[in-house]
Amino acid sequence: MEKTEKEIRQLFSELRAQDSQRVPLFNAVTHAVPSDASTGRISFSWLQFALATAAIVLLLATIALTAIHLHTRSIERERQKWAAFSTWEASTDALLTISRAPWGGTVTTPSDFLINNPAVSPDTNPERL
Repeated sequence: MEKTEKEIRQLFSELRAQDSQRVPLFNAVTHAVPSDASTGRISFSWLQFALATAAIVLLLATIALTAIHLHTRSIERERQKWAAFSTWEASTDALLTISRAPWGGTVTTPSDFLINNPAVSPDTNPERL
């Protein structure tokens, strides 16, 4: 058992020596020249960020322009409704103009023929307004 124990200790000490040789200094890592793979990855992430930002800006501009267009259309519809309302004439407006008509103070209706006709009713006279 002592032999295997010595072998195991020797193998662990070799592994420890290999591990200590592979660890680079921190300064060497921070001042190292970047490899092609890492620079491509960094520029690719900047490219993705730029494309995403441009897409978001275009989306926001589209939403803003659509909102402005819809608001303008609703204002125009409301103006058209008010214009239609201002030109609307009631069917009774014609009755208001009758009082301004020069009829000599008498108003006749189709039933006046029956009232003012001496053949139908001889004792009636037309009324003056």
